[in-house]
Amino acid sequence: MQLFNSLSRSLEEFLPADASIAVYVCGITPYDTTHLGHAFTYTCADLLIRYLEYRGHPVRYVQNVTDIDDDILRAAERAGEDWQGLGNRWTAHFMRDMGALNVRYLLTDKLNDLWIDNAYYDMNFTTTVVPGRRVDLVPPRPFEATGLGIVSFVVEGYLSPQGEQVAQVTVEGDDGRRERFILRFGVDTAQGDLEVPELRHQPARIASPWRTREQAFHYIATLPLKAPLTVRRIEVIGLLNRGVWHVRALSLTDQRTGASVPVPLDGRFSQAASGDLKLYRLETEQPRVSIERAYRVEPDSGRALGALEQRGGPVLLEEPPAWSKAERPGGVLQDGIEALEWTPERIVLRASVRSPALLYLRETHFPGWRVWVDGEEGKMLLANGIFRAVALSAGSHTVEFRYEPVTLRMGVQLSLTSLMVVGSLVVVALATLWWRADASL
Repeated sequence: MQLFNSLSRSLEEFLPADASIAVYVCGITPYDTTHLGHAFTYTCADLLIRYLEYRGHPVRYVQNVTDIDDDILRAAERAGEDWQGLGNRWTAHFMRDMGALNVRYLLTDKLNDLWIDNAYYDMNFTTTVVPGRRVDLVPPRPFEATGLGIVSFVVEGYLSPQGEQVAQVTVEGDDGRRERFILRFGVDTAQGDLEVPELRHQPARIASPWRTREQAFHYIATLPLKAPLTVRRIEVIGLLNRGVWHVRALSLTDQRTGASVPVPLDGRFSQAASGDLKLYRLETEQPRVSIERAYRVEPDSGRALGALEQRGGPVLLEEPPAWSKAERPGGVLQDGIEALEWTPERIVLRASVRSPALLYLRETHFPGWRVWVDGEEGKMLLANGIFRAVALSAGSHTVEFRYEPVTLRMGVQLSLTSLMVVGSLVVVALATLWWRADASL
């Protein structure tokens, strides 16, 4: 492997002095949205780390977060927002974006985290619960708990009366025992922003104020278990009649020892290390190519790109797909994809689909890329504002993506034209010489 040495300004063979390798990557200054420069930096660093680990090198990864800076202070002043709240908001946005790009390691600070009744609450992620939605949460490791704490608030729930149900929380132990709790307005959580008309319930116990608005709060609910329980799973079901319940943190607690364990609210990430900063590891990566049937037309590329933060949703296409009515011969019972060739300028896939579907390729929809399906040029769709999709009929297909930019085709045509002109001139010159030689005889 060769790396560019900025000191010598040349490519040099990478010869590690030790089996373990330390990698430092400069972190973000979180004062605005994630951009392509961030994507380039962290995907390249992630690729390097993965390759080093593939070669058998243990990697120590270090990254910083510049959580106070003149840019953050200026942006906070323009937005009329607390600088810490603004930094935390954009850091969380950055983590979601990098997760969508399958960047494996992400670093963030603890400025927004809470310690309540000697229990630690990780406020880096948010789970939203609407009426009827079910969310399953899994503790990161076996932990015998005597209770749990939930930090949350409700948006657009101010018309809910005191005591109305918000959610059902079921705690299941590894021995099969279950305990069920009903959370209620004004007792366990409440409307977050209290500056609303006709507030019909009382605030619950306040955990912390919002950093972005006065008279807006997170609330803490502490739920004691009847007996100590090694928790295997936590199920949350939305029961509220109106509004959206935002769960900001959930921790298992042991009142006997004072220990606590934060439960991840985003199952994609696990906490790899925690000190002054937190290092998260992406555990569930998105495939490079997949078969998808759920889609929606979204001509606004900005909205389509933003939807990448929410996994599991439909593919957002710039235009409707043109489905072929003809099916390929031979029934297909199960979807499948096989990579036949994968090079920087050519990707060949064999895709089998049991019913019409989209072949969703998480590679950049860049000018110059074209697609052929079973030997005939097809339509390459813009998916989620940045990726590629191809509509396939039921059956087995060979799909080939080739990079053939217009400039390359123009170059080839110009070269051929130049060769023809030069060839013509050579023929004319030889004919003239032959005619002169014949005339002199």
